[in-house]
Amino acid sequence: MAFTKDQIAGTYADPILLNALDYQEQTTSLTKGWNWMALYVQPDDMSMQTVLAPINAEVTMAKSQTGFMESTGSEWYGNEIMMNNSEMYKINLSAPATLKVLGRVADPSSRLITVKQGWNWIAYNATSAMSLDEAFAGMQPEDGDVVKAQSCFAVYDGYEWAGTLSLLEPSQGYMLYSVATADRTFAYPLAGQIDKTAKARARRLPPAGYFEPVDYHKYPDNMSLIARVTFDGNELPGAEIGIYAGDECRSHAYTNDAGLAYVTIPGNAKTTLTFKLLYKGKVYTSTTTLDYESDGIVGSTFNPFVINFDTTTGIGTLTVDADENTEWFTVSGQKLGRKPKAAGIYIRKRYDSEARRTVTETVTITDREIE
Repeated sequence: MAFTKDQIAGTYADPILLNALDYQEQTTSLTKGWNWMALYVQPDDMSMQTVLAPINAEVTMAKSQTGFMESTGSEWYGNEIMMNNSEMYKINLSAPATLKVLGRVADPSSRLITVKQGWNWIAYNATSAMSLDEAFAGMQPEDGDVVKAQSCFAVYDGYEWAGTLSLLEPSQGYMLYSVATADRTFAYPLAGQIDKTAKARARRLPPAGYFEPVDYHKYPDNMSLIARVTFDGNELPGAEIGIYAGDECRSHAYTNDAGLAYVTIPGNAKTTLTFKLLYKGKVYTSTTTLDYESDGIVGSTFNPFVINFDTTTGIGTLTVDADENTEWFTVSGQKLGRKPKAAGIYIRKRYDSEARRTVTETVTITDREIE
């Protein structure tokens, strides 16, 4: 209908019929760098090129779990991707942008999510924020399941979700690690009961501290670490640690009352991570190191990865195991040709077959162990 000044359209006896369509507009704010996003509406054309057309000038790359596309701003290259309401997508932008997508409300079958053993890229396709307990009630979580966002994660320990992620938000994508061997299919409830306090914890980034981590949007992937921080062998609650790759601070976190830190470490390629601690105004560096692995999960609430710091050199004591396939060094960094034959403190680099990564740790060898 065209607008006409002072016109009266329709009458009581002959009204104008308006056909309301079941459409709504999804608005998603995206930042420069990598963004994990999802759709809760169904546009008429769900090809990735069409959905992202309004922000083509800013998009450089878009990924699904099985393929990717590159954009020059005017042309798309790569595997054609048809988007849906059950998967998460990683979108890289050269500048911040707001994506507006007009579509129908997703039908019940499109909202179903099936997760397989291992990592799954999942959409959050509800239209209101929801706690993890509510969101995954239909999945029946199992001990060891992990759900993560770009900046935080949570682990189901058999009783509750523990970690730094407390709820899911519309338009956001997540990754879920399923320990179950069988597929599980579920749908989010249509509405959640979230109070303002819970919503404020949605993206529980650590408060600003001494360590200044890189913007996590710089990297497409991340790694999840549950660590116990000790000082001279004692648990250290309320402490700030920094996680470094070379000179770049990848992440930082604070330990809870039990000395546990739930850390999300962004990255995209294998590198060695080191750990620093701010304690009583002094920065300590641990001799413990860890190899970064995208989507790696290291430690658990009941069996955390231990990061020990020492009052002088950061050297702590660890139990020696019967593993001869290692490299040994003095505390000053001099490589030894074999396992030490004299009691003392040494640095051992070994391959942890259970964790499937190289671990560097400080070991105390006693006279009894030499005998």
